[in-house]
Amino acid sequence: MKSLLKYSLFLLTSVVFAQLKTEYINYSWDEKSIENFDVSKHQNEEMVAIKEKQVHDFVIVNRSSFIEYELVHNIFWVNSNDKIEQFNKVYLPIFSDSQLALSKARVITASKKIIELDASKILESKNEETQVTYKYFALEGIEKGAFIEYFYVTKNNPKYTGARADLQADYKKYNVDFEVIAPKNLEFTFKSYNGLSEVKKDTTITNHNHWKLHIDEIDGLQPQEKAPYATLLKQLVYKLDRNVDKPDFRFFDYEQFAQRSYQNTYKPIDKETTKAIASFLKPLELKKLKSDLDKLRAIESEIKTSFYVTPQRAEETETLTSILEKKISSEFGIIKLYAILMKYLKIEHQLVVTCNRVSQKFDPKFEAYNFMNQYLFYLSKENKYLDPIDASARLGFPNGYFTDNYGLFITPIHKNSNTVKTNIKYIEAVDYKKSTDSMFVNIKVNENDLTKTTIDFKQSYTGYKALYLQPFIHLYPKASKGEVLENFLNQYYPDVTVKSASFKNDGKNDFGNAPLLLNAELETASYINRAGRKYLFKIGELIGPQIEMYQDKIRTQPTEDRNTKLYYRKLVFEIPNGYEVKNLTSLILDEFHKNSKGETVFLFKSNYTIEGNILTIIIDEYYNQNIVPPSEYEIYRKVINSAADFNKATLILEKK
Repeated sequence: MKSLLKYSLFLLTSVVFAQLKTEYINYSWDEKSIENFDVSKHQNEEMVAIKEKQVHDFVIVNRSSFIEYELVHNIFWVNSNDKIEQFNKVYLPIFSDSQLALSKARVITASKKIIELDASKILESKNEETQVTYKYFALEGIEKGAFIEYFYVTKNNPKYTGARADLQADYKKYNVDFEVIAPKNLEFTFKSYNGLSEVKKDTTITNHNHWKLHIDEIDGLQPQEKAPYATLLKQLVYKLDRNVDKPDFRFFDYEQFAQRSYQNTYKPIDKETTKAIASFLKPLELKKLKSDLDKLRAIESEIKTSFYVTPQRAEETETLTSILEKKISSEFGIIKLYAILMKYLKIEHQLVVTCNRVSQKFDPKFEAYNFMNQYLFYLSKENKYLDPIDASARLGFPNGYFTDNYGLFITPIHKNSNTVKTNIKYIEAVDYKKSTDSMFVNIKVNENDLTKTTIDFKQSYTGYKALYLQPFIHLYPKASKGEVLENFLNQYYPDVTVKSASFKNDGKNDFGNAPLLLNAELETASYINRAGRKYLFKIGELIGPQIEMYQDKIRTQPTEDRNTKLYYRKLVFEIPNGYEVKNLTSLILDEFHKNSKGETVFLFKSNYTIEGNILTIIIDEYYNQNIVPPSEYEIYRKVINSAADFNKATLILEKK
């Protein structure tokens, strides 16, 4: 990627090197900026932005230096203690590749007293974990009804391959400005989302290019539960598109990205690296494994339980021999390791680049690199994805937020070719039938004391439902597994005595090959209560605690889940001799929703049968759709709440 950018910079530099600094280096604020703000109209709001301005000024210095000056100027009126606490510190985006060129900040109290900050109020703090140092304004004198105003100009490595600007937040804004300035031969392109107006070029300016967007007023967008809030804000994406002096060259399209990514990821390996790979694979005994999937599962398990992925990029964290020796790698190093291992083992696959759909939707019609930040590998024959970075993901079950989104699929034209072809395709969610939570509960009442019950509990997990536990159980010391089991059972049944419990299929390589099984024998007096001559059996609680979703406002935003899933529950209750069960209708529930194709995508259905003194209850529940539009939210909520309704089911035991 770096060499691609250097080549691109060379193509930029047909411009005359006239502007070496930004005009904003002498920027200052307007002393009358708050005069027209009517405080009385906003007494019910915690905060209002009176002004938000951002300018990106791109300057070519010479043939090897291209910089961006960024101006940010904000004025906020704060009207709550929470907002005062939030704005005691205003962080400046100063990192290793940027410089603070100019900054000023002040507080204007409700009585119009001005407290201007000097340079001594710009402080530093260091994140001990990441070793990143931050600079921030330490603001003083903030009170309810005060105004906070600050601006800064930074000099940065330029962001022009694709960047996003969010112009909306959860508070009301006035006077919102976004601008991009560039030499006259460089053309940027923009795309707005969620009803935001389009950025326009100022054609009255002839000595450079200047694009602007001004919005008088933007209402705040309040987040709703489980909504992909970041993707719903009014926002825009921009990138450098072309140099008018070199019309045949196109900047930063996906073909260039794919070609460079492939070449960097699949670089030929030398003899030393080949030897290190063979040494790494030897103890995994891959020859004993029949399929490519089994081999890849063994490799993934070893890497994700034995290697440490660091955010730091360095030569040793991206050199395969060093990674295999020290088991420390950057994210790119791990991606490269998987790629080379699969190539070494001749496992057919494609490289896929996408983004997290609850943070950003991949736009298949606007080619910008800000959409390209999450890597997957796709095994087309098996229709499975491998997520190389997420330690909690496993082959066939990548981070669910990287599915149900578009992605760029990169494939070599020939098996041994470094030339690639690209295809933008939808990354389908994993089938809900592959992520199951199945519960089998047999309940027997003590004939001598009907308030005491014995529970034979069995549970089976596959796919995403097993991911958070099955791949990691083997890492627990044997002595602590019993504690893990008991804590696990207490999530379902908080007031039980565990007589025995065990896991099955909890080995290092069992995920994907066999379901995780949990067997337990339990005793409890928590589910049957005496009420005179009757007994009340809280059978609904035996499926464990359930979520109940409330909605006091009209739903306007979509809901997004990580992954689809299926639940199956079978409860078998042995009715005590001499008793009969009343109130059986509370066990019958049936809520579902069909999509436009007539497919049932949400379902909760429970029913029962009685044979002799055996009451059997079967519950089917599944969610075969991750993204729920507002129009379908109410039935989605009803289906989810049906499980909570079943939780409340209580049977009455009466003597015959």
